[in-house]
Amino acid sequence: LRVDVELGATLSAALELVSTKDDGWVVTRGTLFAGGNRASLPASGTWLKGAIPQIQFAEWLYWYRGLAGGKPLLDIDHIDAEFEQVSLFGRPFRQVGVKAEKGRVDGDTNWRFDLRGKDVRGVLETAGGLSPAINLQLDYLAWRDGDGSQELQRANPTRIPRLKVDIAELFYEDRAVGRLVLDAHPVPTGTVFDRMELRKGSTRLAGTMQWRVDAQGDQRTLAKMRADTGDLGELFRLLGVRELVAGGSGQVQFDGDWPGGPNDFQLSALTGSVTANLTKGSLLGIEPGVGRLFGILSLQSVERRLTLNFDDVVGTGLVYDKLVADLALSSGLGELTMFDLHGPAAEIAMRGLIDFTRRTVDLDAVSIPQVTSSLPVAGAIGSLGLGAAILLGQRLLEPQIERWTARRYDISGPWDNPQVSRVSVHGTRNGSPGTDG
Repeated sequence: LRVDVELGATLSAALELVSTKDDGWVVTRGTLFAGGNRASLPASGTWLKGAIPQIQFAEWLYWYRGLAGGKPLLDIDHIDAEFEQVSLFGRPFRQVGVKAEKGRVDGDTNWRFDLRGKDVRGVLETAGGLSPAINLQLDYLAWRDGDGSQELQRANPTRIPRLKVDIAELFYEDRAVGRLVLDAHPVPTGTVFDRMELRKGSTRLAGTMQWRVDAQGDQRTLAKMRADTGDLGELFRLLGVRELVAGGSGQVQFDGDWPGGPNDFQLSALTGSVTANLTKGSLLGIEPGVGRLFGILSLQSVERRLTLNFDDVVGTGLVYDKLVADLALSSGLGELTMFDLHGPAAEIAMRGLIDFTRRTVDLDAVSIPQVTSSLPVAGAIGSLGLGAAILLGQRLLEPQIERWTARRYDISGPWDNPQVSRVSVHGTRNGSPGTDG
């Protein structure tokens, strides 16, 4: 039996039906065509074609699995259509061409979707059965802040299918962030991300994550990440934060957890630790407050001062040879147990507390200007004998000079404009907000 249906310029159908003993009338082949063209009967299969306003990928999967556990009303097995909007993981993509085909493997239904659009291009495959899975292999994907946030907030981590994601070029807020690879699988208590890796240039950010839910429905996320980079400025750009460090190389490790899902990450609720081991770079953003503390107190060698070169204080930032830091976090309160900077200008150490909820700091800092790089100055005096004598005297007096020139500071208050006060050897303080004493 052939059936042709036309609903003006909105929808047309050409279907072939046969009567069966068990299921009644069944569509054996046909086409649903959305738009102005008239549907024609295909050689085989059931097709969805034309121009379609939108499709919710998650809702499509639920619909296809059937209403109330039954069979779908129309067993579509091919799609060749242009969608004004495709919603994928909560992110709406505009003007996407979709070609899809249904198949079967070991009795389970699989789908393969070829996606072609301005913000997404690649292949999405789904597998059904007792262990549903999604395999996403994309050439590129453009993501924006807020995309998928509501979907994640509503999601139950115990119902997420196995995920295998490989995005060759990921763009976030129109910024290229590199290649993203994810592997995840469900467990009785939630979802485990066995692999999370982001690569761009000389930077690699990798780790694991657990997204848990308890019997009361409360969620918690635990993550362990490590960043290795040959360009720290690139790492900061990758994370989408203001560049605090330029050049250099190093490692940064994070081990922490927070209430809620991955999308609920907040410094004010974070518990865990952050460690950094950086070499050969410079701290940028010498601004009022703590930044100016570095800039003013990191007195460079006599050679630079004699040539009136203050590039290490302004402009390029504070150069360092090595920087090691440890930060312990508990519900948004950070304890800076180590911050040791060694550079040609000075050695700087800081310890204390950082409150990420109130955005305040309470730190002690010590700066010791370097006096060991004055050999060129001694040689430039013009007399080898006098230069050697000065250098010899410097070498003999180095420990005492460094002890005499060490400066201690108290830094407290709002972190965007803290009170920076120099502490004398007798413990008295002086200073004002944003000054360096």
